[in-house]
Amino acid sequence: MKNHILAGPILRKVSSNIVCVWLATDRQLNLSLTIMKDGKPIGVSKNKEIQINQCRLGKHLFIYLLQASPIGENSSFPLDTFFTYQIEIDNKKLDLKALNLTYAGETNPSFFIPSQIKNLLHGSCRKPHGNSTDTLGSGDAIIETAYKDMVKRPALLLLTGDQIYADDISDSLFALFKDKAVTLLGYQELLPWETLPKSRYTLFKQYINRLFKKNTPPEILQQQLFDPSRLAHRKHIAKKQAGFSSTESDNHLFTFGEFAAMYLYAFGNAGQWLPDFPLEQDDSNNIALKNFHSGLSKVRRLLANIPTYMICDDHDVTDDWNITGSWYDKVRNLTLGRRVVANALASYWAFQAWGNAPENFDDTFIHSIADYFAISPSAPPKLAEQFDLTCGNIVAGAILFQATHR
Repeated sequence: MKNHILAGPILRKVSSNIVCVWLATDRQLNLSLTIMKDGKPIGVSKNKEIQINQCRLGKHLFIYLLQASPIGENSSFPLDTFFTYQIEIDNKKLDLKALNLTYAGETNPSFFIPSQIKNLLHGSCRKPHGNSTDTLGSGDAIIETAYKDMVKRPALLLLTGDQIYADDISDSLFALFKDKAVTLLGYQELLPWETLPKSRYTLFKQYINRLFKKNTPPEILQQQLFDPSRLAHRKHIAKKQAGFSSTESDNHLFTFGEFAAMYLYAFGNAGQWLPDFPLEQDDSNNIALKNFHSGLSKVRRLLANIPTYMICDDHDVTDDWNITGSWYDKVRNLTLGRRVVANALASYWAFQAWGNAPENFDDTFIHSIADYFAISPSAPPKLAEQFDLTCGNIVAGAILFQATHR
């Protein structure tokens, strides 16, 4: 029986008062979380709070942040104690051992809450077709070796930037993400062209005709939405229409679905997606991608067994993101730039920020994002503009808050 998991489980915020486990699924599920000590339940998630612990972001994309509290009044999770957790779907235990997410033959993933941090893991900058090996998977071997040793076993994992490279995607992954984006959301996202003065409209239309090459170009009005999946390449659009400065942006992620697909793949590829590696023109890229791909199962097991905190860096949005005031002003004043940044930050919230500090995001904020993506292709211009501005401002504010209060 398919478990419908697209990513996770990932162990997120952990304290004496709360344990958070994050998952992404392709359908709505009745999920619950149980924390155990010596095989006995000591914490459970509260079903009555399920509405603010889940968020539907597409026809086949559901994000869950299961939050378990200690059982009993005035109780807390003890420190320096090994715990395990299990996830139930419709009150039936999900076999996480069968998914290769446990160590030493154990039935469930494990973790502990330290009274003093003696050992931790740090990671950053994961570029699938980069020249170096993705070392995040090496953390899996470290935990496997020190599984029962709370001194040597890392207590937490800090991921401090560039969980994805949104502005520099290899050909095979770009093709995969564009395809999966439509599946996840149930529609092709449309993005706005910049409003042009008549003096530039004719030249821009000629440029678009050349850009689409063999594909039938869209009818470009002075202001309308376009289908980015039909572009032959995106570098010039990223520069001219979005204001971005990345020099490696032929395959820049634009839509929320594309950002989401990138995260789902990078966080362990639970859906077992297979890139079309022969699309790669560069042999070194092909080799690097295959190595990255083969290590994703280790990344997934690691993230299931260690409290993980994340913060984004520029490549999670685009290279040079907010590097100067003039860059910020330029992008913010371009409709496509605002939309892509909003999509990037919405995905950052769903895949990173929510699990860091769930108390920072109330149900009003969560529903505002979900409501927009429920009608994205037909969203009125004012609603789309509100999404761009509020999502960008609120999520960016949360990033600043987390960076200065940890």
